[in-house]
Amino acid sequence: MCSGCFHQVAHTVFLNVGPIGRGILWFRQPLLFNRTLSFLGVDCEELSPVKNEESSLEGNSVTLTYKYSITVTLSDQLYWYRQYPGKPPEFLIFHYGTQNALNHRLFVEAHGEKVQVQISSAAVSDSAVYYCAVRPTVTGNRNLQNASKQN
Repeated sequence: MCSGCFHQVAHTVFLNVGPIGRGILWFRQPLLFNRTLSFLGVDCEELSPVKNEESSLEGNSVTLTYKYSITVTLSDQLYWYRQYPGKPPEFLIFHYGTQNALNHRLFVEAHGEKVQVQISSAAVSDSAVYYCAVRPTVTGNRNLQNASKQN
């Protein structure tokens, strides 16, 4: 059920220390995007993971690939956030649908019916809940608007 534009993507990271070194195992859950608002309510499109899990060694890149139920367009405004347990969500990156975006170790690319989020030099500290909004969801939040202009 969609009640607004703000839906979560959960990425749970487990550190594995074994004979082949320290590894990171990523589990992904489906992400829902709110694409349009209509007179009948909220129309949500689904963005689902291509694979249910990804594995990587610490320090390597991790790419999370999602299939969007419709074609991503330039007019889609995508805002990504990360939230650690017990902390408020923090803004990570903004981009228009079909434009690529880079912010520190996070790279977002969307084209066709595919969205990819790449975290370079993956670390256990990347374990968090990740959120995406199609447009700003907090009215009057000047920090969000200013952050999006910087990217």
